[in-house]
Amino acid sequence: MHLVIVELNLTKGVIMNKSLFKNYNRRNLIKTLGVASAAPFIPILQAEAAVNTPKRVCFISTPNGIAQEVVPTGNGTNMAFQSVLQPLQAYKNQITYLHGIDMKSYYAKPIENGHPSTVAMLWTGALTLDPGTDPHSGRTWDADGISIDQYLGNRLSQSSETSTKFKVINAGVKVGFFSANQVFPSAGNAIRPESNVGNLHGRVFNGVQTGTTNTVDQAALRAIANKKSVLDSVMEELNLVMNKVASEDRHKISAHLNGIREIETRLSFEQSGTTSANCTIPPGERNGSNSEEDYIFEGEGMMDILSHAFACDQTRVATLQWSNGASGETFPSMGLNSDHHSYTHDNYNGNAGNRRKIGEWYGKRFAYFVNKLASIPEGEGTMLDNTLLVWTSEHSDFGQHGRRNIPFTLAGNLGGAMNVGQKLDYSNNTKAHNDVYISIAHAMGLTDVNKFGFADICEGPLPGLLNT
Repeated sequence: MHLVIVELNLTKGVIMNKSLFKNYNRRNLIKTLGVASAAPFIPILQAEAAVNTPKRVCFISTPNGIAQEVVPTGNGTNMAFQSVLQPLQAYKNQITYLHGIDMKSYYAKPIENGHPSTVAMLWTGALTLDPGTDPHSGRTWDADGISIDQYLGNRLSQSSETSTKFKVINAGVKVGFFSANQVFPSAGNAIRPESNVGNLHGRVFNGVQTGTTNTVDQAALRAIANKKSVLDSVMEELNLVMNKVASEDRHKISAHLNGIREIETRLSFEQSGTTSANCTIPPGERNGSNSEEDYIFEGEGMMDILSHAFACDQTRVATLQWSNGASGETFPSMGLNSDHHSYTHDNYNGNAGNRRKIGEWYGKRFAYFVNKLASIPEGEGTMLDNTLLVWTSEHSDFGQHGRRNIPFTLAGNLGGAMNVGQKLDYSNNTKAHNDVYISIAHAMGLTDVNKFGFADICEGPLPGLLNT
């Protein structure tokens, strides 16, 4: 679609009409109005969304496996959620559960100490580079291939139609250093996710240029450190946009800006007050009273930023890593005061059911992200309709370090590319988790991808998952 701007300019004799902003796309709007600094705050608008809405995917990992109560009962569209997925009941028709997915790359090259090796295999489907078997050696466990997020980001960046400012955004929540390597731009080259909400906010919304997620613009970080609102600095450009677009898009931009303003409020950024773009400052600032609340608030901050980054087409691929393998997080709200990892090795007698409680805790976090996307209008539906959230873990619950029946919960359908609202059971002919990523690549439009990771175990797209 093309942006047409007509305006009366008496000095040059050019006749233009400011009201003809009916058919435009976001990129042309930004270019024509010269509002590049405001670009991170301008979402995909209605006229564009109705024709060519971007597809996005976020890969989400939680540590130490997920309790077996994540697996829906029944099969096909007759699936029924157990306790872990109960918070998603309202979105059941947008949820797909994959059963019978094995981490076959592990069995191709088993390595002692299950967490580090499988964490590295999780998003790569590759083999693990063997650092030795001593978990206390200080050495790292790396994959010998690229991770799916980096692969997709690289492929999408090759076309002007799908390229974005950030190939991938890698976010983390309290990610430690042991058993943490998940994201690999290349074999043996792990990068860490951004685990500071303020830093990620600055990177996404303050025009920070990054080569990788490890490169940070120091001037932008100084602004963040001084608690200055990045939204206030671009309000003049945003008001210019607001004065040009249709009313439905003004409402959409205002709602989006309110969401950004809320993020800044949580971060205690200084703001100049209300603006003509109808940005209001929500009252209150959330500070956790304990480690668990901090874990929740930091995670929600990351999910909020990723949602707005998707909405503004800053990226189309992201990862969200909760903690790390052998995680030591505690969950006192669930009556669990020992560290998470210890419960993965003791789910018997008095501790029976504790894995389920932790699974339910993470299920609520996943539901927060799903609900956030479902609350953002886009085209004839919501952003959830055009996004795919992939939630899994480096282990299953079937054994302390189970690598069979790796849990995969998918939310959203990538603009109709996914066959949603069902449980697909491959138990009679188990599939490698590599094939999940091949399927996602096809759903994102990359139908030439038939191998990913350790090629010997790949069979191709999963039967029944894609609308073909």
